[in-house]
Amino acid sequence: MRIDRNQSMIGPDEALDRVLENVSKLPARPVALEGALNLKLAEDLSAPFDIPTFDRSMMDGFAVQRKSGARWAVVTGTLAAGEVRTTPLAPGTAVEIATGAPCPTGTEFVVPYEDATRDGERIYWTEDPEHGQYIVPLGSECRKGDPVLTRGLDVTPLVISVLASFGKTEASVVPSPRMAILITGNEVVRSGLIPGPGQIADANGPLLCAMAREQGVSDIRLLWSEDHLDRMVEILERTEETEIVLVSGGVSRGPFDLVPQALRKIGAEILFHKVSQKPGKPMLFARKGSLFFFGLPGNPLSAHLGFHRYVAPAIRIMQGRSFRRLRGRGKSSLPTQTDDRTRFDLVWASGDQTGETTVFTGRNSSDLFSVCAANGILERPPETGNASIKESGEIEFEWMGNRWEER
Repeated sequence: MRIDRNQSMIGPDEALDRVLENVSKLPARPVALEGALNLKLAEDLSAPFDIPTFDRSMMDGFAVQRKSGARWAVVTGTLAAGEVRTTPLAPGTAVEIATGAPCPTGTEFVVPYEDATRDGERIYWTEDPEHGQYIVPLGSECRKGDPVLTRGLDVTPLVISVLASFGKTEASVVPSPRMAILITGNEVVRSGLIPGPGQIADANGPLLCAMAREQGVSDIRLLWSEDHLDRMVEILERTEETEIVLVSGGVSRGPFDLVPQALRKIGAEILFHKVSQKPGKPMLFARKGSLFFFGLPGNPLSAHLGFHRYVAPAIRIMQGRSFRRLRGRGKSSLPTQTDDRTRFDLVWASGDQTGETTVFTGRNSSDLFSVCAANGILERPPETGNASIKESGEIEFEWMGNRWEER
């Protein structure tokens, strides 16, 4: 029988360290532009050609080659965007031109409609235009070979637009991990169904999916298993094309808590099981090669804390990002912490460091309803009083969601 190491209960900081020392940045891969948003670019990009690729009109009006200082020209045609005129302009002639159209060879400037007067085939203007007025010259935005985007840049909508400008349909990025979420429990009824006697509706599946999407994970498989060992093993064996598997429930010490046994059966090594924290003491972390398993207790607030504190940082590391949470400050009064485990309380804060902060204390780990407005988490160390509260009543907490220090 295989004995897994490190099975004694560990502290929250050691648990986080153990997660972070095992995960690493995922290898780059090309993804479609629409799937690259908010990921990190994995390569430098130089311009493959000049932008613009022609002298482009900035205005609707007339492209003119002036004749010896005259303030008039004869209109010889019309040029729409996307059309190319092969005949150069002769001195004293113009073409009516649309914004974005290529200026014909010989164009000195563009006169907008509002600055021109037309009489038959002639146009007149009163101001003396500068050479190149309202023309974007070929290559003036970037030249072929110029560095445009650098490795490590966040892919924003503007970056996607740049890539598309060069005809790219894909971007090489550090991807988000692919994820499977396994909901266990004979009593769990899938979302959308009304629970019967002894049953509960699945709140953790939607919760964990939403938290994963908030961190930029888009490839998510939601799975379910009864409390049956062979069934659980069968499902876990089908998750090997992912990088992270979240298992909700089945990680405590009861006769139906089969997740540790199922993980051993598929060859995973349990790196820790049980963390000295409240909520979420039965938290589990395991590894099989490059596949990582997070066993999250079935109570929703325990699952929520486990994702916030351990899964989200792992996702960030895999994406090549910083994992340090932004911290906030507020004011609150709290009862002394008397638990022998580190306690994590949900808080609501306005974001004003001098403002009142509501700390939701004394809630059990299945009570979603009184804490659903929370936007932060307060950590309180065991038995030492509340070290995070100053004499002035100030507290320091971690913001939830997608608020991280970027380094």
